[in-house]
Amino acid sequence: GYIHIEGNEARAAFDIRYPVSITGGSVYRQFRYAAKHNKLDVKVLNHEKPLYIEKDSELVKLLSGAYKAVTDEEPEPHTTGGGTYARKLGGKGLAFGPAFKDDEVNMHNADESIDKEKFLVATGFRLFGVAEISVEI
Repeated sequence: GYIHIEGNEARAAFDIRYPVSITGGSVYRQFRYAAKHNKLDVKVLNHEKPLYIEKDSELVKLLSGAYKAVTDEEPEPHTTGGGTYARKLGGKGLAFGPAFKDDEVNMHNADESIDKEKFLVATGFRLFGVAEISVEI
């Protein structure tokens, strides 16, 4: 988000990520209520619904199988609040890796990095996953 103040006018923009268990409308109503009581205007500039794919979906099962085949470990699929490229796939895709169970999460930070060995393992299960999807198609 940002705040811009010029003269007697101020503008603020917020990037709000909300869970799939509520609607964008309910978030907007809360903002509108707070704004009204502070004599402010609210305008939605852009809205993207949260991306959510069930853990028991065929895609997650397939990709989890690829992870297990390469690492010999049971995967623990999880979601983040990010607006990834997967959103552009219309619910038919998801971001896949490379965070591992005990990793310190530093994605999109100035020190974003990955261990070389983990990178190679992630490359392996991603390639395996792509091959599995190709067979399914």
